[in-house]
Amino acid sequence: MDLTGWTPHIQVRRDGLTVIDLAPYTLLDADGTITIRVPDEATQGLPAGAGAWDLLLEDPSGDVTRLAAGPALVETTVSDTERSPH
Repeated sequence: MDLTGWTPHIQVRRDGLTVIDLAPYTLLDADGTITIRVPDEATQGLPAGAGAWDLLLEDPSGDVTRLAAGPALVETTVSDTERSPH
């Protein structure tokens, strides 16, 4: 399916608030492939906790289709890289 001209809406949300908007990192191509590439810098400092996500696609006429959805979990780093392993 050709997704040229379509707009992705994809967010991780918790308690009605947006944790991160992933739309700027979502690419749609003419072959119908959806690619989401989130740089490290965009996820640094996200608050830990559970939430939900969904991917909506808006066609050029404004109709919106929910394509995928599910639970989301943001975890903090467990390992301490500042300390010696000894």
